[in-house]
Amino acid sequence: MRLITKPVVLWGLFAAAIALYIGLLLWTPLIGGTALDNISSAEEIRSLLAEMSDVQKSSHVMMTLVLDIAFPLAYGFLFAGLILKFSGRLGMWLALPAFVVIPMDIMENIIQLMALIGNETLLPVKELITPLKLGLFILSGLLAIGSIVFNLIKNKCKTNSFLKKEF
Repeated sequence: MRLITKPVVLWGLFAAAIALYIGLLLWTPLIGGTALDNISSAEEIRSLLAEMSDVQKSSHVMMTLVLDIAFPLAYGFLFAGLILKFSGRLGMWLALPAFVVIPMDIMENIIQLMALIGNETLLPVKELITPLKLGLFILSGLLAIGSIVFNLIKNKCKTNSFLKKEF
């Protein structure tokens, strides 16, 4: 756990998350402009799959395998590392959503891969996983930012009280 709180690791995770996100944005036109990650409705996914060419489906499979499996690892461990580094004793509890979003996103990706190759049986499960993943992503991001802000405020208050005592 301590590894993901080291500054060099956090910066590496930040750089990886940004690079992977940019890669996903750049790859999206090759799959027809809409990634399955952005859709939770099984019917909408089936409709999109019916409209996609085989080349677009193959490109989506590659995008998922190359970028979208790594992306939740990068952002999930980044959020968890920031929370653990800056939130003190409650860190493990506050980091829990960040640790849970990783397997949620990967499970969603596996369901998408199955659908892209023709097995749509688990799409109803994706209807549950996608909103949960998005909620955990937002919560984890807010907790990470909140942990940083709280730590800055806490340290600022310590600095100000120290200066007042000295002078």
